[in-house]
Amino acid sequence: MHSPLTSEEMLHLLPPMQQQHYLRINSNKRQREYLYSRLLICLALSRYYQRPAESWIIEEVTNAAPIIHNLPSPAYISLSHSHDLVCFTLSPLKVGVDIERVQPRQNLQSMAELFMNSSELKRLPTSEHQRQLYFYRVWCAKEALYKALPKFDQSEAILKKLSYLQLKSGQLEWQLSEFELEGYQAAIVHSKHLHTAVEIKHFIDLDSFQERSVTH
Repeated sequence: MHSPLTSEEMLHLLPPMQQQHYLRINSNKRQREYLYSRLLICLALSRYYQRPAESWIIEEVTNAAPIIHNLPSPAYISLSHSHDLVCFTLSPLKVGVDIERVQPRQNLQSMAELFMNSSELKRLPTSEHQRQLYFYRVWCAKEALYKALPKFDQSEAILKKLSYLQLKSGQLEWQLSEFELEGYQAAIVHSKHLHTAVEIKHFIDLDSFQERSVTH
């Protein structure tokens, strides 16, 4: 079993530009989030393309996923993190991912009214536990769909007008995959393809570098 890596050891696995960006971040919390997310990106790309983790040319973009300039083939990426979990997706299709830690909310109804339309609100379960799960499923799916949209469409999009019910039932040009992971809810949305998509969920513990994959 590998010993946990120190932050300094992890930092040296990143490309030089990402190392410099990390050092310019003042907040310890933001530094940790940045380090783990960029390390996940580099390790995932390296596992897939068989290239060194520090070889990727990554451009940081404000309020958006970073741009990777030297991918061997055209691909779309998406990134999401919540508390201690980070998700990264890579696809030849337009793709978006969102993950949220499921936790009780005192203001669940008022929060739901901000992003759910009337049809979605009517389906809020009466059971507190089921209401909570439904809240996060709708939230993650809409966020993932928003991220999958082209930039121009994002500027025009309103979460309340994005239909979770149509997305889930396959009525839109997008395909939704939802899953739960150790207290978190996650959603991946990508544009539909003639062939059934094969999803590989690859998990990397960045402290110990232990890995596991789930394919379906």
